[in-house]
Amino acid sequence: MTQLTMTIIGEIKRLGGQVTITANPDPAYISEYRIEVRKGQKHSVPGPKHQLPEPMRQFIHDVTWPKRHRYENNEESEIEVWLVKFVGQGWVNPEHYRLQEEPSCPLCSIGQTDGGNYTLCFRLDDDNPSDPLVYTLDHDWPGQTLGDGIPLSVFLRSLQQEGG
Repeated sequence: MTQLTMTIIGEIKRLGGQVTITANPDPAYISEYRIEVRKGQKHSVPGPKHQLPEPMRQFIHDVTWPKRHRYENNEESEIEVWLVKFVGQGWVNPEHYRLQEEPSCPLCSIGQTDGGNYTLCFRLDDDNPSDPLVYTLDHDWPGQTLGDGIPLSVFLRSLQQEGG
């Protein structure tokens, strides 16, 4: 079974996270949804489910992050971020982010930066799910593209606790 790399696990621990890999886990899924308006009320309608590759499931479900810690890196990093929180995991609705073109596979959020103005995400079809690429999406940038991601190990290595 493919797992997160030891490098990633080491970076999680360096940042204060705890990793408890679940033995023989059930598959984990993210669900798409769409919003319908019926009789003037908005309703969330479930859509297809997508299985998380096991290393992504581990990062999302088997890692516990300190509650009050926020992370940042510096402007020399490949993806400059601040106020990073690993919260809000789930399906990324491309319509919400107004992407220039729909991604060829589902995206899964792994956290937020800048107080929720940016979302960190993985592609579920990543060629290397043990060290998947991390992408950022701006909640208010119409026509953005997914762009180039950076490996999770490189992204985590670039982070430090804010004010640290």
